[in-house]
Amino acid sequence: MRTIVCLMSFAILAFGQLNPLSMEPNSWDLGDSHPLAGYEFKDDVVRTASGRAEIGYGDALFSDDCEIEAVVTLRGRSGGLSSSKGWALGGVKLESTGGNYWHLALSESPSGSHHIEMHQMHEGRWTFTGNIDLIHWQDGRFAWEYGTGYRLNLKLKNGEIIGTVTSLDGKQIYKRHAKFKEGTPEYLVRPALTSTKMEAEYRELKGRWIPGNSRTEKAPAKLIEAKNYESDNFVPTVQGKATGFFHLTKTADGKDWMIDPLGRGFVVLGCGSVNYMGPECEKLACFPYKVNNDKQYASRDAWAEEVSNRLKAWGFNFVGGGDSEVIQRGFAYARFINIGGAMASYGDEFDITPNNNAPCTAFPNVFHPRFRDWCEYRARLVCGPYVNDPWLVGYFIDNELAWWGRGKPATGLFNAVMQKNAKHTAKLALRDFLKRRVADNIAAFNRLWKTELKDFDGILELAELPEETAEQVQAKVDFLALIADIYFGESQRAFRQVDKNHLLMGCRFAGIGNTHDVVWQTIGKYNDCITINMYGSVDLDAGTAHTSLREYGKPLTVAFEEIHEKVGLPIIMTEWSFPALDSGLPCTKGAGQRFQTQRERTIASEIYARTILSMPFMVGYVYFKWVDQPALGVRSTAPEDSNYGLVTMDNKPYTELTSMFARLHREVKTLRDAKPPAAKEQPDRSVGSFLPRHTVPVAKLGKGENGLWHRRNGDGTVEGGNGRLTIRSQANSGFLDVLLDGNKLARFNVMLNYMADDGMKQVYSDATRVLSAQCGADGERLLMEFHVEKRGASVELASDLTSFEVKYRLTIIPNADWFCSEILEAKNTSEKTMVLRGLFFRLFPGFESEPLALKNNVPNLWGAPLIQAWMAKDGKAYVGVCARQWMQIRSRYWIDKNNGKHPDSFRKLEESVPENSIYVPQKRFYLFNYLGTGTDVENHAAQILKWDAD
Repeated sequence: MRTIVCLMSFAILAFGQLNPLSMEPNSWDLGDSHPLAGYEFKDDVVRTASGRAEIGYGDALFSDDCEIEAVVTLRGRSGGLSSSKGWALGGVKLESTGGNYWHLALSESPSGSHHIEMHQMHEGRWTFTGNIDLIHWQDGRFAWEYGTGYRLNLKLKNGEIIGTVTSLDGKQIYKRHAKFKEGTPEYLVRPALTSTKMEAEYRELKGRWIPGNSRTEKAPAKLIEAKNYESDNFVPTVQGKATGFFHLTKTADGKDWMIDPLGRGFVVLGCGSVNYMGPECEKLACFPYKVNNDKQYASRDAWAEEVSNRLKAWGFNFVGGGDSEVIQRGFAYARFINIGGAMASYGDEFDITPNNNAPCTAFPNVFHPRFRDWCEYRARLVCGPYVNDPWLVGYFIDNELAWWGRGKPATGLFNAVMQKNAKHTAKLALRDFLKRRVADNIAAFNRLWKTELKDFDGILELAELPEETAEQVQAKVDFLALIADIYFGESQRAFRQVDKNHLLMGCRFAGIGNTHDVVWQTIGKYNDCITINMYGSVDLDAGTAHTSLREYGKPLTVAFEEIHEKVGLPIIMTEWSFPALDSGLPCTKGAGQRFQTQRERTIASEIYARTILSMPFMVGYVYFKWVDQPALGVRSTAPEDSNYGLVTMDNKPYTELTSMFARLHREVKTLRDAKPPAAKEQPDRSVGSFLPRHTVPVAKLGKGENGLWHRRNGDGTVEGGNGRLTIRSQANSGFLDVLLDGNKLARFNVMLNYMADDGMKQVYSDATRVLSAQCGADGERLLMEFHVEKRGASVELASDLTSFEVKYRLTIIPNADWFCSEILEAKNTSEKTMVLRGLFFRLFPGFESEPLALKNNVPNLWGAPLIQAWMAKDGKAYVGVCARQWMQIRSRYWIDKNNGKHPDSFRKLEESVPENSIYVPQKRFYLFNYLGTGTDVENHAAQILKWDAD
C-alpha cells in the first residue's frame, strides 16, 4: 500500500493541483505526534477525540509551494471536566521544521464564543507577524456552529500565505492573505491536521505540493541559532568553571551561586511575562497591551529594542518563563516544559485534578500508561531546539501545580484520586498501592480503614476513605510521595535524554504552605535547584519581610531556611510583587499584599528584594511582572486585575519602582553578603486606645449612670444596656440576644476551633451554656463578663466529647449602637490535651440577610481594617463587626448549602492546652460589634475605628 500511495504522491507533484490524500493511517506521520491524542481513520473520515492532535501527512514532501484543504466539522469539546476550560479548536495546518507552522482553525474561547483564526508559530512565538506583511484580512468573528461542516483551505505559494473558509454552498466566510517579508528564510511546509480539546471530523481531505524547493526526509528538530554568550552583567569576585553553560556551585563561605557560561558569578535578577502581547482581557475579547503596542511601535522589533534597553537600565539580566521577544537581546532566560499543566488539560483520563485554565488547579495523572511517553514528547518538543543555547539557564517543569489536590497538603491528591471512576488508571494504581501496603490481606485493609470490603476491587467503587487515625493519614502521605517520585523522576529522565547542558529548576511551587514535606524531600533528588512563587508580606513600620503578617506568618528568612533544610538545593524565587491602589487599577484579584501608593509599594519591594538576596541559598529572583493586568481582569477563570507591572498598559514606567531596582541591582554582591534588613523598634500597635481606657475591675463598678444600666432577672439571666443598646443572656443557652432601640437584631456567642479524635478532625463548637455573669457600670462604661461552657457531644461531630470553658467581656459606652467584645481566657476541662486552633466571635443576624459586598474589597491591604456585615435583604438593617488590622482577627461571613449562616470572626492559633489548663492570649485582641439601619455600613465602621485610634 505504501508503494501505491507514493506513486499517487508523485502524480500530485506532476499536476500541481489538489488531489485526495490517503486515508490509510500509515500515510500519516503519527510516530512523534502528541502521545495523548486519539485518532480514528474510518469511512473516509479522520476523527480526533482527545488531547491535542497534530497529524502531519507523512507521504508529503516539505515544499515552498504547498496546500491543504478539508471539510472540518466540530462536534463538541472532548474529554472530561477540564476540557470545558481554555481555548479549543479544530482546523488545518501547514507545518514546517523546529515547531514552526501556520494554522487555520475554527476556534472557541474560554467563555464559549466562536471565531475563525489564522496564526503563525515562529521560533516559539505564537501569533508571530514580524516576518510578514498583511495584504488582506477578513474579520474572523464568525459564529461557526457545532455539527456544521466548513471547508478550510490553507496555501503557501510564491512567498505568500493564504487561508480561506467557505460554507459548503461555496460562500466565503473568512480570508487572510499575507506575504513574507523580503529576506525571510525559506519556508518549507507539508500538509497537516490540528485539533485541541475538540471532537473533530475531517472529510474530503486534499493536498498539493510542488517539488521545486522540497525534500522528502522527515523534518528534524531544528536547533536555534544561538548567539555567543557575551554579557557585562556578572559578579567579578565570584569565579567558577567556564563550562559554556549556566551551572551552580557553592563557594567556600557556604553560599550558593549561579555561574555563567564564562565562569563568572551571576545572580538571577529577572522580570517575568515580558512579551509584546501582554495579558488577555476576556471581557474586551482582545489583548489590550498588544492593541496599545500596535499603535505605539512600528514593529515588534522596535518594541523589543526599547524594552531591552529599559530592562538593562533597571539592572535586570533575566527574563523568566514563557516566550519573549527580548530573548537573544542580551538576557539570560528560562523556558517551561509544561508537563503536568498541559497533560491535565486534556480531560479526566489524563488528570488527577483538572486544569481549569487557572493557576493552582492542575495535577497530571502520573499513573497513565502514556505519562512517560508524554514526558519524553514534551522534552523533545520544548527542549530539543535549545540544547546548545548558552543564554538559556534552564527549564521549569511546570507552574503552580495543585500538590494539595482540592484539600489538604497531606491527603488532597489521595482524596482526589478516590473521586475518580473505577476504570481510571490513577484509581487502579491507588488500589494496587493499598493492596501492597497490607500485603494482599483484605482483612488487614478493612481493619485499617474501617471498611467491610470483600476484595480489593471494592476500593474502586469507593469515593473516599477516612483520615481519622495517624496510620490512615500516613498511608495517604506515602501515596503522595509515590506521586511526587514518579512526577519528578520521569520529568528528569525525559529531560536528560534530550538536554545535558542546562538546569532542571523544579515546578514553581505556589508558595510554601500547601506543599507537604515529602514533596520537598522528593524534589531534591531530581532537580538542580528549586523555584517557588512567593507573594509574601512586608511590615513597613518594622521594615521586615514575612510569609504573612497574620498570626501564622513567619519571617521570610526563617520560612525559607526551613524549606532549604528539607530540599538541600539552591532556590530561585520566581514570582513576587506588590500592587498599589494609586495605579488606578482595582487590585481586587490576584496574589500579594497591597499598598495605597507607589511609594509604599517601592519601599516594600526593596525590603523584600534585599531579604531574598541576603539568604545564602537564594541565587536570585524573578519579579512579577513587566506590564500591569487589565482593569477588567484577565479571564473568568483567572480574573486578576492588579498593578503588578513595572510599566502601565501604555508603557509608562512606575519610576519610583524602576529607579529603586536600578539602584539596588548595581550592588548585588553587597546584597548577597549582607544580612536581611533588621527590624526597627516600634511601639506596640496591637491594641488601640478604646479598651485600655475602659479596663477596670467589674467589682469596683456600680449600678450605672448616664443611661448605663444592668440587672439580674428572676430566671437567672442578666441584661444591661445604654438606653439604645440592650444585651441579655438566654436561659439554658450560651447565646446572648442583642437589641437596638427595642428591636432584636442579633445573637452573640463565642466558639472554639480545636482538633478532636486524637488530632485527626477539626471541630468548631459554640458555647452551650452561660455558667455565670458579672456586670458593673458607672457613667463611662458598662462591663458584662460572661463565663460560658461547652459540654457533651459537638453538634457537628457526635464522637467529640471535648469540654471547655471561656471567659469573655463586653464593653458598652453611653449612647453607642455598638459594643466591644474581648475573649479573656479559654480553659480545657477535658481529660486530655486540647489542640486549640482558633478563638471565634459570632454575631448572627436576626433577620433575612446576606453577607454584604463591601465597596472597599481590596484584599490584604496594608493598614486596612477588618470590616464585615450582614445586610437585610430589604436593605433596612445591618449588623457587623470591625477591628484594627493589627488585632490579627480574620473574618468570613458566609451561607452554607443548607442556608445556615456563619458569622466567623476569629484569631487563628496553634496552642496545646493540657487538661484542666487555661490559655490566656499573650496580646489582647478585641472586636467591635455594630448594629444599624439603612445601608451606610462602611462609614459606621470607620467612625468606630476612629474612636479606637483617638
